[in-house]
Amino acid sequence: MPFLKAKFSRIWQLFRRNSVSGRSTNGSDIAKPSIEAVNLTPTGNPDRAVYLNNLSNHLITQYERGGKLEDLTQAIEYGQKAVDLTPTGNPNRASRLSNLSIYLSTRYKREGKLEDLTQAIEYSQEAVNLTPTGNPDQAGYLGNLSIYLGTRYKREGKLEDLTQAIKYSQEAVDLTPTGNPDRAGYLNNLSNCLSTQYKREGKLEDLTQAIKYSQEAVDLTPTGNPDRAGCLSNLRFMIATRYKREGKLEDLTQAIKYGQEAVNLTPTGNPDRAGCLSNLSIYLGTRYKREGKLEDLTQAIKYSQEAVDLTPTGNPNRAIYLNNLSNSLSTQYKRGGKLEDLTQAIKYGQEAVDLTPTGNPDRAGYLSNLSIYLGTRYEREGKLEDLTQAIKYGQEATNCLSSPPSIRIRGCLNAVNYLAQLQRWQEARALLGRGLEILPLLISNLSSKLDQENIMKSISGLAAIGCAVSLECSNNGFEAIRVLELSRGTINRLATNSTAETSMLYRFDPGLAKEFEDLRSLINAPSEGRENLSRTTLSKEAAAAKLHELVTHVRTNRGLEIFPSFAPKTELLETSFNQVTVLLNTTRFRTDALLLHGDKRVQVLPLDKSIFQHSKYYYHRLCGRFGYNEHKNWRRSNEDMRQFLIWLWDQIVDPILNAFSFKPSEILSRPNAPDSQVKTSCITPYRQADISKGLDAETLTTYLELMKQQPNVTSSVSSAKPSETRFRATIRNSVPSFPRIHWIGVGHMGSFPFHAAGYGSQDPSKNIMSCAISSYASTLTAQAHGKQKPAAFEASSSALLLVAMPKTPGGQPNLPGTEREAEIIQDTLQGLMAVKLHKLQPVDVILKDLPFYNSVHFACHGYADPQSPFQSGLLLCGNEPEKGFNKNTRNSMLTVETISSINTQHSLLAFLSACCTAENASSVLMDEGIHLAGGLQLAGYPHVIASLWEANDALSVAVAEKFYRIVFAESEIVGHDKIAYALHDAVLAARRICDDPLSWATTIHFGP
Repeated sequence: MPFLKAKFSRIWQLFRRNSVSGRSTNGSDIAKPSIEAVNLTPTGNPDRAVYLNNLSNHLITQYERGGKLEDLTQAIEYGQKAVDLTPTGNPNRASRLSNLSIYLSTRYKREGKLEDLTQAIEYSQEAVNLTPTGNPDQAGYLGNLSIYLGTRYKREGKLEDLTQAIKYSQEAVDLTPTGNPDRAGYLNNLSNCLSTQYKREGKLEDLTQAIKYSQEAVDLTPTGNPDRAGCLSNLRFMIATRYKREGKLEDLTQAIKYGQEAVNLTPTGNPDRAGCLSNLSIYLGTRYKREGKLEDLTQAIKYSQEAVDLTPTGNPNRAIYLNNLSNSLSTQYKRGGKLEDLTQAIKYGQEAVDLTPTGNPDRAGYLSNLSIYLGTRYEREGKLEDLTQAIKYGQEATNCLSSPPSIRIRGCLNAVNYLAQLQRWQEARALLGRGLEILPLLISNLSSKLDQENIMKSISGLAAIGCAVSLECSNNGFEAIRVLELSRGTINRLATNSTAETSMLYRFDPGLAKEFEDLRSLINAPSEGRENLSRTTLSKEAAAAKLHELVTHVRTNRGLEIFPSFAPKTELLETSFNQVTVLLNTTRFRTDALLLHGDKRVQVLPLDKSIFQHSKYYYHRLCGRFGYNEHKNWRRSNEDMRQFLIWLWDQIVDPILNAFSFKPSEILSRPNAPDSQVKTSCITPYRQADISKGLDAETLTTYLELMKQQPNVTSSVSSAKPSETRFRATIRNSVPSFPRIHWIGVGHMGSFPFHAAGYGSQDPSKNIMSCAISSYASTLTAQAHGKQKPAAFEASSSALLLVAMPKTPGGQPNLPGTEREAEIIQDTLQGLMAVKLHKLQPVDVILKDLPFYNSVHFACHGYADPQSPFQSGLLLCGNEPEKGFNKNTRNSMLTVETISSINTQHSLLAFLSACCTAENASSVLMDEGIHLAGGLQLAGYPHVIASLWEANDALSVAVAEKFYRIVFAESEIVGHDKIAYALHDAVLAARRICDDPLSWATTIHFGP
């Protein structure tokens, strides 16, 4: 998207105020009176500067009408002479400087010569400096200067230009009251500057402010005003950008509406028409990708082509329009498979790259796109030169220091994949190292969680290919694990280790530590904070280079490790000491299990390459609950789920257990007793959603009774409740040794239920639940963070916050089982720990109480947002009770973003008896582990019980009841292990009484 210049309806009036001659209707005669006046006025006459200024004004008007370059050149020549004859202190100098800057900017737009833009900025800055506060021309001069600085930023990518552009445009707006006809232009320019800053830094608040100012500009510009088209074009660009981030169809619809109106209002010959056409084509192409309507794609290509045809070589916007056209043609190739579409996409993409100079922030994006097109043609035709060029362009994109880090990493990811196809593993490894060096620049603590989430979408897939490349080069398991740790869970790692990198450096050299923090902040800081930084004169490119130099210096001369990309081996392996952990990675090139044996040994276990394609298939099947969301056939979906669990056992889990020498226990592999099975007809598919039916009390009673009958084989605790000891007594059976195993899945496998793999009731010996106790973690770093907390409940200081939502505002289905669940938990824990019940309470009340309880249990609806996982949450009450219960929905969701931002010092356990609380709903953010379970771990809860998908109402109550009975009973199992063992027994009991895996297999444990 070009930096769209605001159209000021009175700018030309501003510099023509000094004109004293009449207006001519003949374009070629406009300047004649002024030429005569100049010729009649000798050098030295104080009026000569006035006549020169008038002449330049008339020549620029003549240029506007006829488009002759010689008129523009002469306007600049005479304008320069007028300025030279006007001394500092003369009240007319500022206006003449401003006029000259406009002429130079006009020639820059035509010819693209940087020296013209540089001179325009210099003269415009002097005009601003000469104009005192209160002068009616001050806002106009500030607005012009802002435009020129923004234009130079688009060309050179220097951060200080954009920062100053925002500052001056904000001042112009502040100086211009409502009712002034120039206010709309200044608002439009300010919105463009903020939009450009959003594009660079990804801060949602910048985009929100840009839309606000742009909407105000449109509202102030009536129909018929020639500037309305430009204002509409800008507004629709920003709304479409918000659509791209949030996925709301109404934003895309509005963007197309405004875009079409802008095109209709901009006649052929208007220099802004090309930009309007190109922008509209982008949004039509976006709607095509969402809805698949061919007419949208056809129109997108038509408008893109017209934009290119209207823009001559030399115009700095031509590269942008070419890139848009190549994108549309590439999309058409994907639909129709016509080679000529792909060939044209490559042609236009190449021209866009050729027209974009080194240092332009857009260059990396164009290079990355062209790399993809060439790689696509290689896949079709097999020409090595295409793949070679694709690699070259991806490498070059990686090294574009002034481009956004997310775009550079995308180019790196493309090139690494292409190098892997050619088995040029060492080159891929070297480039991957460069990409990992960029990672710390992606996000900072100055960004909101939603901003961080949006940026991290750009590196989806980096972890998987990075691990595969590392293993191909050295088969070194530790190196592969380090790559996975560096490129996954970045947001959570930043939150938990935000000061770790500098604390060590501060102890050794406070000066270097301060410089390190300043440089990293400058790269990511919002504009309003930069005035406090010591290096505000550095561009982002220079700051990145200086930061790299500083890190290299510290590592070489001080022996310190201050960047996470250089994590030492001992520290990384220490996180899994005395724990068995498996990291699973799959790509088109290879599939591996990285086994950490608990004694700091790392074993690489190659698995079948076919797992890659199967894992993609099963991920999408799991997202659709194996067809239940479509056909509503519960029995059929569960049968498909059983086949998935068998595949999971045969292909992945069984080979891993054999590598660890884990064998099935006789106790756990006993067949289910026939009389302890609940009939399938008794099962309701998910949490009971029909209040008219209520909770099936008979089914719940049956569940609870059957759960008590199931032996607690791993924890050796009676399920009965001895009245004389409050079930603290221990039934000392011969307890076998049950190993624990932590699962960390990469990519699609981050959603797989490894704890449920096996043949179920068909062959109980071929089940992981017969062999080991399963837990999950998002990364080794998150796993280690949880181990730092206390390992067990202390009865004297333990307290549970119990949150139940039998009804939910906003028309959500009622959950009558949650009320019974709360009663059972209160009865179970009576005399063991303090319990505070919050029923139908708002979010703010829950947040206020959370820090005072080391455990929390939520029984309510859960929601997983596939577009923005940080907006996933638990559905509670809002903060407007006066509206009535059903309408009290404002701020009624306790989101992952909110949960992950709180700090609970003494927390131990969070039990989420709600749907989808551990679901990785976004396929492009799976490696970030952004879900409710991860958010609570980030808030300080080392142990979280959560669900991978929807939960059955009655079975959820039964699992929770059995879990708490085991956790608070005396047992040979102690410490962190006890929570995992207790959940294993509860879920195993659920499986024995209900063999539908979509019912029993949803509940999992996160924690050490």
